[in-house]
Amino acid sequence: MTSENQEKSKDENDDEKAKDSLETEINGAYQKRDELWSRNWCPFCGRTDCKSKLHFLKLYTLPMSSLPPKYAFLMRVVPFGILLLLIIGGKILYLMFTKN
Repeated sequence: MTSENQEKSKDENDDEKAKDSLETEINGAYQKRDELWSRNWCPFCGRTDCKSKLHFLKLYTLPMSSLPPKYAFLMRVVPFGILLLLIIGGKILYLMFTKN
């Protein structure tokens, strides 16, 4: 019976160690996410007031999760807006030239 108790205590210790390592891993992920979300500087030149269009286009090469929220929003909205304008403009032109 003592060997069974020792095995149970080893299992419990292993479970506690696994939980502790999982908690530290989760906390590290939260800290990394908080740092990424609070970042307001350009990842290419490091300035907070970067207005470079080339740097903005280079943001498409980065993973979306590493972008600050305002850039992630812009990276999704700008192409959608351009596509929407092309569709609406194309429809208007089509209707203008096909009406008798």
